[in-house]
This record gives sequence, structure tokens and C-alpha cells, in this order.
Amino acid sequence: MRRGVGLVLIALGAFLVTVAPLARFWVAGQLAAFPLDQYSQATLEAQNAKYFSQSRVRMMNDVTIRATNTIRGDVTAGNNERAVWDQYTWVEDTTNNLPVQQSFRRVAFDRRTGEIINCCDEKIDTDTSVRQTGWGFVFPMGTKKQDYPFYDTAVRRAVPMRFIREEKLRGLDVYRFEQRVPPTRTETREVPGSLVGEPDKPSVQADMYVEAVRTYWVEPTVGSPVNISDSRRQTFRVNGVERATVFLADLKFTERTLSNAMTTAEDGKAQIRLVRDQVPIGALAGGALLLLVGGVMMATGRGRD
Repeated sequence: MRRGVGLVLIALGAFLVTVAPLARFWVAGQLAAFPLDQYSQATLEAQNAKYFSQSRVRMMNDVTIRATNTIRGDVTAGNNERAVWDQYTWVEDTTNNLPVQQSFRRVAFDRRTGEIINCCDEKIDTDTSVRQTGWGFVFPMGTKKQDYPFYDTAVRRAVPMRFIREEKLRGLDVYRFEQRVPPTRTETREVPGSLVGEPDKPSVQADMYVEAVRTYWVEPTVGSPVNISDSRRQTFRVNGVERATVFLADLKFTERTLSNAMTTAEDGKAQIRLVRDQVPIGALAGGALLLLVGGVMMATGRGRD
């Protein structure tokens, strides 16, 4: 009887010892992936901002700008390897209750590395010919202290997101990254002459230039940004000379968005650590104990026989 029980314990112990590395290196990799059915909203606000209102045909100064980013996953377009997310951004002047701009973006990316994949009807607004590269919404799970090329939808190219340093954000260990988009011409537009310093002309051809400085605070285990600061500046140039600043805002996560992002990152970090560390260690320790007890019972069982 004791030898029979010992044999069962040895078998269970061997199974757990075998499962430990499997859970650590394979199961964890399968479970630690960005979701297909993602749905989230992030709100950024800027005080003392200014922009040119097309509806009122004049500059609006010292206003509060709010940008709301809504991300929804297209489950049917994704699979085990890739996720497809749609992002709709609505920017408004909450001081005067006026719309400022809106945009749409569709991106497919690797569910574990976060790197963009060119497929699945990707587009920016209505432009389906665009080919996005680098990273888009998230960093890799297991973010490293290195630079990552992040795609900028305004200049239509990837710009380095540079690792700056490790920091603590409300007790959470994060990596700080910074992306600097240099002044880049994005389009040519006909604008009122008065806007660019030529009041005697009803309209003038002007080049739109965009520049930005973005700071991301990223929880490295899950690769999710927990805080974002996005300083944007748009100007008009005529014959290469800057004539007017038509958008200027220092957008930052609202308190509610920051709290929600940190909670989500902490929960994800705990789940990944459970699968990658605690389950394998527990299985290995339990398996070793069962092997030991089973071996003792086998030995004592032979002695009695």
C-alpha cells in the first residue's frame, strides 16, 4: 500500500517538475499578450492653449483643450499572433464648446512585441495607402532600456522614442521615454492673409509645419504607458518664413486617466508575474517535495515487505 502511494506521489512530483519550466517559458508567453477585444478611453487636457478656429475664422487664446482617445479592438481581424485596434481622437475647446480637430487610425501589431504589422486595412483617416512602421499604441511586454521608433501620424514616419531613465510614479517603477518630432512640413493650405501677416491679401498659400515633444512613462513588464505628456505646436510658414502659430497646447493625462492606467498596469503586472514566476516556482517546489515523500514511502514500503 505504501509503495503504491509512493509511486503515485513520485508520478505527480515528476509531472509538476516538468510543468514548471513549461509554465515559465511557454504558457507565460502564450498568456502574456495584448488583448484582441481592447476597449479604453484616455483623456488629455491642456490649460492656456491656443488654436485657430476654422468656424470662427480667428485665433482662440487662453482656452482649455481636451483630447479624447478611444481605442476599440477589432476581434474578427485579429488572431493569436496579431491584434487590430482602431483609434478615434476627438479634440475640442471646452472653454468655448467648439470642435478643434478629429482623426482616425487603424493599426495591426504583434500581440507580444507591440511592433506594427502592415495588414488588415490599416489607415490614417481615409488614407489606406499609408504604411505605418515601428511601434504605435504600446511598448513590448518586457520593455527594455533602449530606443524604440514610434510612428507619428502627423509627419507620417517613425520617430525615435528615446529611453531617458528609470523613475518612480506614485510608487510604481516606470521607464521614462521621450520623443522629439522636429518641425516638419505636412501640407500646404490656403489661409486668410490676415492670419499670416498679409492683411491686404484675402488669401495666401501657406505651409503647415508640425512639431512635438512627447513624454511616456511606461510600466516595463506589461509595456503599457501609465502617463503621457504631449506638447504640440503647429505653425504656418510663407516662403519658408514662420508667420503664425495656429495650435499650441501642452496636453497631459487627466487625473482619472492616470489613475485608471496605473491600476490596469499594476493588475497586468501581477498577472504576468503570477504565471511567469509564482506558478513555476510553486510547481517546482511542490514537485520536489512530492518526489522526496514518494521516494521515502517507496523505500519504507520495501523495508516492510
